[in-house]
Amino acid sequence: MMKDAVLELEKIKEEEFRQELGQFTGTVNWYRHRQNAQFIYTDGVRHLIECYRAIRFIDMIALEVLPTVKKINDDWCYCLMLATTAQETGELTVFNDDDAKLLLTIKLSYSTIPQISELRFVLSCVDEKAEVFCLSLSSEN
Repeated sequence: MMKDAVLELEKIKEEEFRQELGQFTGTVNWYRHRQNAQFIYTDGVRHLIECYRAIRFIDMIALEVLPTVKKINDDWCYCLMLATTAQETGELTVFNDDDAKLLLTIKLSYSTIPQISELRFVLSCVDEKAEVFCLSLSSEN
């Protein structure tokens, strides 16, 4: 009985978290990453950084994921899916946008983002030379 109550509470928290992020349906500002000038992000992603201390997660995408996927697959758009656990761990999977081919899976040993079964991001090219990429919540596209 206690386990069911815990699962129900976790479900409510996840729904509240989804509603909170669902308020971001576009962006007014773009923010340049402090170490990778070819990586920018939106208001929704900044909200994750500021409210959930997710800067390490964003650093990983800017400094590890983006350079890696650009080497693996020369594409203009990628889908990123994050799943986190109650134990503050998680997994990030990266797919290309054309045919949903799995490009990369990264196990996260630590995450400050609340437990969520699936949080989607879009990493898309914003210039003609394919040099600058923008990370946004899927709701912002």
